[in-house]
Amino acid sequence: MTSRNYLFNSIKENIRRNFYLLILITLGLLAVFPLQTIMALDRAKAITPMEDEINPVKIEFLNCIGIENNMATIFIGVIAVLLGFIGFYYLYSGEKTDFYHSLPLKREELFVIPFFSGFFMFFVPYLLSVGITYLIGIGYHGVSAQSGFQAIVAIGMNILFFLELYVFAILAILLTGNLFIGILAFTGFMSYGWIVYGAYHYMNNMFFDTLAQFQEPGITKYLSPIISHLDALDLWAAEIGSIRGYVIYAVILIAVVLAVDVCIYKIRPSESFHKSVAFQKLQPMIKVCAVLPISVLISLFFSAGMEHEFLWLCVSVILVSIVLSCVFEFLFTMDIRKCIRPQISTGVILAVLAVVLAGYKMDILGVDEYLPEKDDVETMSVYFTSITNIK
Repeated sequence: MTSRNYLFNSIKENIRRNFYLLILITLGLLAVFPLQTIMALDRAKAITPMEDEINPVKIEFLNCIGIENNMATIFIGVIAVLLGFIGFYYLYSGEKTDFYHSLPLKREELFVIPFFSGFFMFFVPYLLSVGITYLIGIGYHGVSAQSGFQAIVAIGMNILFFLELYVFAILAILLTGNLFIGILAFTGFMSYGWIVYGAYHYMNNMFFDTLAQFQEPGITKYLSPIISHLDALDLWAAEIGSIRGYVIYAVILIAVVLAVDVCIYKIRPSESFHKSVAFQKLQPMIKVCAVLPISVLISLFFSAGMEHEFLWLCVSVILVSIVLSCVFEFLFTMDIRKCIRPQISTGVILAVLAVVLAGYKMDILGVDEYLPEKDDVETMSVYFTSITNIK
């Protein structure tokens, strides 16, 4: 019981220390929800609806209280990242880290304090602003049969979106030792899936003539939490599909990343504040995983349309990978002399790139030579270069 009371009091004290941030978040949410709603409903009230037309006030209220409120989505995303970084920013200070880690609490309990402090600093003002917005809708006679359901769905979706970005922002802090690298890490988490997919997609387009993609595979919707959330909003607004898949994806993603956050916090060395990456053993892995798709993607755009396209692709991918390797080594060590020294990880990158380019060039997997079974063919077309190129 004493430990629970101490945790509860610590969360309250943490919120009190960041009370200025709580006020700013509250003011921002009040501007995004109640203030915007008053402005929208007041304008809509002056519009005279046509016969059999839905009341414009009710339409505008649904846009303000529902998930179609784009300003709310953007603001909640910014809040999530900001609270994640501020809550665990003390890990970038040696004195603060030593102080917190010297407290008679387990690492899991130390994690709980800033985590729930940040969540409550969003959750309470958010519910307050949504409640005030609903009362405004009642006052303007804008509430309809759909309003309550739309508000509940919007609350659930916005909380999921907040938690997705929140746990990733915390993960970026835990894996890094300074703010600049932490921001780069968070940006990488949000975009890495699309970078890998882009490199794969454009390599297929460049080397394979018979590989046609008439529609984007469903996996692309889940390559980034931000993209998946926006896609779910579009589906819901257009009423053309179910968002159940997104909800399941978001819940699983939050649970997995949160578990990873707790595990990393438990083993994170206290002296990591002066390092670019908290765990030195992860540096080569991060470098290889990042440089490979980025160098391929950059080289594909550079060499596209050139006369000797494959030659320029090979030359540019080698140069770009070497430069990026040096950049990553400099970010890791902050030492120019060390970043230009030959590294095993750089050799691994060049070897993998050589294998990938050779495999695509020689079509080792036989993509262009593949012939489906007769029963598997649904449609067929004939392509003649001599005829197609005639203008």
